[in-house]
Amino acid sequence: MSRLKYIIFCLIFGLGIQFGNAQNISVDESYTPQDLVEDILINSPCANVFNVSVSGGNFATGEKSLGYFDATGTTFPFENGIILSTGKINNAPGPNSYLSDDGGGMGWNGDTDLNDALGLSNTFNATVLEFDFIPLGNRISFDYIFSSEQYLWLYVEYSG
Repeated sequence: MSRLKYIIFCLIFGLGIQFGNAQNISVDESYTPQDLVEDILINSPCANVFNVSVSGGNFATGEKSLGYFDATGTTFPFENGIILSTGKINNAPGPNSYLSDDGGGMGWNGDTDLNDALGLSNTFNATVLEFDFIPLGNRISFDYIFSSEQYLWLYVEYSG
């Protein structure tokens, strides 16, 4: 009987650890592109920002392919930031069972700069956030990470 209790304890403890590490990020589409750059990316009086523009998914539901994410309490390496997605950001927290969870497919154009850099003629579903800035100091840095559910199993020849 004590062996059965031990096995049940280990099973419950193991599941608790698994679900404890499976914390999801939260996303917020309400930020304007200007707010994302000024208040999230730069978040400092160290630069004057202008000419903010975005191109990306144009979903019939009004959902966006860029916005703010909060990963507080997760194992994700950043606590918060800007998310640029090849689909609806509302699907970023997951779980996603297949590539077209958002119905996006290959629904919008890529980016000519990306095409040129990769030596391709046509990329798809690129969300691009562009802006100009004048730094008020002599040093600049941005923290960024590339993340993908598809990395190393789909279109591997393009992922470095």
